[in-house]
Amino acid sequence: MLDTNIFNRRVQEKIGANALHGAHLYVTHNQWDEIQQTPGEDKRNQLMEIFQQVGAYEEQTASFFLGISVLNKAKLSGRSSLFNAMLTRLIELDKEDGKTPPLDNQRRDILIAQTAIKLNHTLVTNDKNLRKVAGEFGGLSIRFRTLLSRLAR
Repeated sequence: MLDTNIFNRRVQEKIGANALHGAHLYVTHNQWDEIQQTPGEDKRNQLMEIFQQVGAYEEQTASFFLGISVLNKAKLSGRSSLFNAMLTRLIELDKEDGKTPPLDNQRRDILIAQTAIKLNHTLVTNDKNLRKVAGEFGGLSIRFRTLLSRLAR
């Protein structure tokens, strides 16, 4: 399951689509939604192109958050206690690091991480706090470079 920051990394490092050849990649609607909100038309277009090149399978998020989730792209079971606990922990870790991302971004990150955990996917993210939260709640997570090195073998 790819976090949105992975698409940014591909733009910054000019990593080609072939680098991900052979991987079974997954996303939710949240990654696309975040890309659509990226400032700067050129960067947004680059990210959209990479998103489409990756060819990841889209999964429904494991829970629904009003104002963020999209009907038919999220399970309508409501927010779970797992979502709330993970979000609280991510906010704590970000605050400790002096990071102040928008709360909606943190909610999207948790929806992505929670979905990865529920579907037994590995979360691929360069956000150390999100990796830590995923691990604390029973998920597997790795950095993008780790994924690339495993695919290169």
